[in-house]
Amino acid sequence: MAKLVHPELSYQVRGVLLHVYNNLGPLLKEEYYRDAIVLGLEKRRMACEWEKGFEVYYEGERVGLYYVDVWIEDGKILLELKVAPAIAPIHKAQAISYLKVTDADLAIVANYGVALLSKMSGCQISCAIRRQILSGSHGLPSKGCSTLIW
Repeated sequence: MAKLVHPELSYQVRGVLLHVYNNLGPLLKEEYYRDAIVLGLEKRRMACEWEKGFEVYYEGERVGLYYVDVWIEDGKILLELKVAPAIAPIHKAQAISYLKVTDADLAIVANYGVALLSKMSGCQISCAIRRQILSGSHGLPSKGCSTLIW
């Protein structure tokens, strides 16, 4: 069984995600959720940055710049926010790519496009939140080996 990466921090972050949903509801612009999440994280004294840029390289040459929606605790967690009918396979693939580009430990994809939020364990957003874990032998992520927990 895969060991969870930053379980206490990810639990606190999920709490903020749920609190934002409960207050704003579904189907707003991603930036509104991002701004509310940043406020919630800061109120709980979690270090975070929004729209943090990361350069993308190919054969040593810069080919682009990727912006993380929310970067938490110096890369322990990155948040990718969506407003979509469901989290699609492409969103999962994006999370994997973002982990590689940023060297973050954990990616959480949070979808605020779900109109009904209560099917599993009290709130469906926990189903919409997907955690991508790349785990190595030391319990921390290592690139090249992947254990997916969706």
